[in-house]
Amino acid sequence: MTVGIKEQLRLAALQSYHVLDTQPEPLFDARVRDLARAARVPISLISLVDVDRQWFKARVGLSLTETERCISFCSVAVEQSEDFLIVPDAARDPRFMDSPLVTEQPGIRFYAGRVLRTPLGQNVGTINIIDTRPRQELSETIKEMMTAYSQEIIATFDRDRADRIFAEARSTTQSNSPTYVAPLRTPLINPGRGSWLR
Repeated sequence: MTVGIKEQLRLAALQSYHVLDTQPEPLFDARVRDLARAARVPISLISLVDVDRQWFKARVGLSLTETERCISFCSVAVEQSEDFLIVPDAARDPRFMDSPLVTEQPGIRFYAGRVLRTPLGQNVGTINIIDTRPRQELSETIKEMMTAYSQEIIATFDRDRADRIFAEARSTTQSNSPTYVAPLRTPLINPGRGSWLR
């Protein structure tokens, strides 16, 4: 399958964060937990959309750590220009009604995802909420919460990347610096006086 330039740039941005397949982090775990509680939904995720999979950096209410991209809601979200993808009832939406995420466990009905957008405009994933019952609305309060969290997530990714680049540059500079060797001074004796020459 040919990958367009836009998708190449998006994947490059995602890879530059070095976050895929990393260990859980308390900050991100807290955000999905708080979001699920505030929205009163059983599932909330931070999903990163890779070449052929979506991988969950943080999750609550779901045991899976990743799914195929071709069946994911988040893949649709990152491919659009809007900030949010909201699906009131996935069982009635032609884009998702045949997905095993809908027809099987976890039986998704309602989905709302806020894209994780880099400063250069690449959508690398979403922070989302999922319910097993249809919903017609998403409150402005929850939208604002999701937007704030999405911005915080990207800011954290950007900071961690900058810290890593700085550490790598400093390590390279130190390893390439010449090692100072003090000159060897051989003491000599003044043959006439029997004293050390200085």
